[in-house]
Amino acid sequence: MRSTAVFRRCLYGLGLFLLPMPIFLLAGGAAGIGTALLLPLAAALLLGTVIRRLPVRFRLLCTGLSVAVCFVLAAYLGRNAEQSAWRWAGAAFSALAAALYARYVGPVLRGDGNTGLWYAGLALDAVCWLISAVMVLREVGTQLRLYTWVYCVFLIFALTLSWLEVGVGSGSDPSRAMVGKNMLAALVWSGLFLLLTHIPQIMNALRTGVNALKRAVIWLIGMLGQLLPSGTMGNGGSGGGSYGMLAGDTQEPSWWMVVLEKIFIVISLLLAAAALILFLRLVRKALLKALRILAARIREYMNAVNESYEDQVESLLDWGEVKRGFETRLDKQRQKRADRVPWDRLSPRDQVRRSYRVFLTRHPEVPDGNTARQTLSDPQQTDIYEAARYSSREITEEEARSVREFKNQ
Repeated sequence: MRSTAVFRRCLYGLGLFLLPMPIFLLAGGAAGIGTALLLPLAAALLLGTVIRRLPVRFRLLCTGLSVAVCFVLAAYLGRNAEQSAWRWAGAAFSALAAALYARYVGPVLRGDGNTGLWYAGLALDAVCWLISAVMVLREVGTQLRLYTWVYCVFLIFALTLSWLEVGVGSGSDPSRAMVGKNMLAALVWSGLFLLLTHIPQIMNALRTGVNALKRAVIWLIGMLGQLLPSGTMGNGGSGGGSYGMLAGDTQEPSWWMVVLEKIFIVISLLLAAAALILFLRLVRKALLKALRILAARIREYMNAVNESYEDQVESLLDWGEVKRGFETRLDKQRQKRADRVPWDRLSPRDQVRRSYRVFLTRHPEVPDGNTARQTLSDPQQTDIYEAARYSSREITEEEARSVREFKNQ
């Protein structure tokens, strides 16, 4: 599953770069330096990725250095800015991005609850687009329009992978075949999205093609006319001979050439219309065939998931499963934060509950569905844990000490 993890890190890393990009495009456009601020943004992401791989004792110092480097780099790139306030705003954004990347790039690349984060990118894009419209930054508006298309395509791939990981379940990575099939489906949906959002451009391209075909037909008719024999002007009498057409004279085309030209134009238009209809029919058949193949692949995938995993998943788009998976990940994150609190600062109730969690981590053979009464051998310890877990009764320090041996069993 190593290749799947690498693909996830690359995809989510691209998302981390795209997510704050509207802010940097807006700041660069307002300052008059274009897209120059994307360089410190990329540097902040790269440095944050490196910092997350360092030992914990070095991370704080390296984060400070990363913030300083990104701030200075952004300020230097904006030295010729038309608006000095936006220059320093861009530097501040770069420093903030460096600090956030150093803190959160690790969990995001692991895929810990990214769905809401990617949706926030759409809201950020809309806000920056509104600000650029109010400030009449036409160049920024054009850049944000292109960014919106790119980000929506990324969002299709990111959400597809996220839903796939939720469907597989925690502790397991989807196989390469599953990832490949789902990414192919995401590619099809991305193509349909781009097709529907560029209908005017596609129609202009079709009109340009039809006009080019008409010009080619007219050129061909002209070439045929030059190959046909033409009559001469004048009657060719005696005395001095004939000089033919004078330089300023023009020869009117014969009636049959005009009729032939009209016939060729009508035939070319009919052929172009027939070709367009045939092309549209072929596209329709190809889309229907692709949709049938995609539906068949999805059914095969669902059957494979039901056979290979204990977690039964009916659909990748089951919002109930997505919600439960997201809540499970949030609970695990809250649990990890709670486990970092020192033991002496915990209440007796929390000490009992942590002792039981440590016991479960040391005994992975215990089934997930077992209750504490099925797992623990001491009834007194079981009663204390159930009181701490399910009731509001106050837990004494003596009771907490009596079950602390969970951690050592």
